[in-house]
Amino acid sequence: MPRPLPPEAPFDRISLTASRLLRARESLLAVTGEGKRAVLHRAQAGADPAVMPVAAILHAPLAALQIHWSP
Repeated sequence: MPRPLPPEAPFDRISLTASRLLRARESLLAVTGEGKRAVLHRAQAGADPAVMPVAAILHAPLAALQIHWSP
């Protein structure tokens, strides 16, 4: 928890493991900006989860994931 928190992240961050995220009933992924959208597309195309951890969630067979993107 960085102090002070940056203005764009006014709340403390909570990190969960991929195994815990995959056990969730519903998962939402918020992606903001063109740069992160490009990262999302690379991960969706089959990136190695060791290099792009989000790929582990995107390609999990049991993941119920909603992706929301905004500019």
